[in-house]
Amino acid sequence: MTDAAGPRSPELAELSPRRGYLLALIVLVGSLVLVFTAWRAARERELRAAEAEFISKSAEVTELLRQGMIKYELVARGGVSMFATVTRERPTPAQWKAYVDGMDIQERFAGMVGLGFAEYVTATRLPEVQLQWRDAGYGMLEVWPRGERADYGPILYLEPKTPANVAAVGFDMYSEPVRRAAMTAAMDTGNTYLSGPVHLIQDGPLQGTGLLLYLPVYRGGSRPATTGLRRAEIQGWAYVPLRVDGFVRNALGAVHGSTRFRVVDEGGEERVLFATPVGSDKRPPAFRHSERFNQYGRRWRVDFESAPLAVAAPRLQGLQNLLALGLFSSLLLYAIAWMLARTEAQAYRIAVRMTEDFRRSEMRFRSAMLYSAIGKALLDSEGQIVEANPALAMIVGLTPEALVGVRFDSLFESDEPEMIAHATGSTPTRRASIVPPVACIARAVSRARRS
Repeated sequence: MTDAAGPRSPELAELSPRRGYLLALIVLVGSLVLVFTAWRAARERELRAAEAEFISKSAEVTELLRQGMIKYELVARGGVSMFATVTRERPTPAQWKAYVDGMDIQERFAGMVGLGFAEYVTATRLPEVQLQWRDAGYGMLEVWPRGERADYGPILYLEPKTPANVAAVGFDMYSEPVRRAAMTAAMDTGNTYLSGPVHLIQDGPLQGTGLLLYLPVYRGGSRPATTGLRRAEIQGWAYVPLRVDGFVRNALGAVHGSTRFRVVDEGGEERVLFATPVGSDKRPPAFRHSERFNQYGRRWRVDFESAPLAVAAPRLQGLQNLLALGLFSSLLLYAIAWMLARTEAQAYRIAVRMTEDFRRSEMRFRSAMLYSAIGKALLDSEGQIVEANPALAMIVGLTPEALVGVRFDSLFESDEPEMIAHATGSTPTRRASIVPPVACIARAVSRARRS
């Protein structure tokens, strides 16, 4: 590669300023890649930790819902046990009321409307049951809705005696398909069954989602071994009517306030049983997660939504600050590298200028030596000729190449007399008259080289 002044030396080629700027660019790109890689890894780690915490809390909520229903079942199972402890066909309404009052369900189990008993009655036994009820002094048992059916499941007991519960006595739950499906499944299996979502009789015109938890009651207090025997020995069902809103709040307690979720019944057509209110924050959730579990014969799905990202993973804000600091550091490193590259470029330009000046000086010196009529020689520190001009070669009768390596003082017998004679104005020999200017120039150049 050449420039206007001539070919560039290899040393200067190695000092090309483009390499410095390229290095600065590499520093910038490398530092940015390192910063973004570290920030992304830290961000992913924080997101995974936040999501794991969110899933863990979701599992906790799911377990609380499961345990909450178990508590309701235990209350109903106490009612089933009463049938095994009395000698008559069924406990009296007073005994049933005493048990429910002792449980204090209205205070301890929010969402539980009451604890009731519905008897399984065939069409042929219905008049007999109504007479028994009247003869026991409980009044006339009105079974509704009216109509002839093969089987009935009227409510006989329902405590506490709120006006809504009193109005529900006599309702034939076996006449309604959703209730009938759960009652039949409980009767045939001997297990506790939960109904699908229904509108409770006690709620009247009010909107709300209700559920009914059924436990079969068999004559004799034991569970028959086969389905046929269970149907033959079925006496009725102890059951718990509950409102889903109250049940969820009772089951979750303080956990409910900070959790956004909805409970979906997947049995057949999906129905939303419960959903937390939609807040004013319209930002999308950071995470979503679903938990599925069996709840007494029903398949429930709980869909969870976390808070927005800034709330669900608050430590990400600190990472944003670290990212900004990393970017600033990268730009600072780039600025330093760029300044070094600029300094190198300036040094390069100075070096080029000095090299050109030296080259021109060298060319002038060599031209002066080559074309001079005066004999000139360049000597090393040992006094040997390194280079001689043609004028010197002509004086001593040798070629310039032959003079290289020859000691300068060996060319003359003695230069001191001639120099003395030249200084005193005497007339030396022809050889000596030529030598002094050569010797003086040669010695002067030798001294300059030594210095």
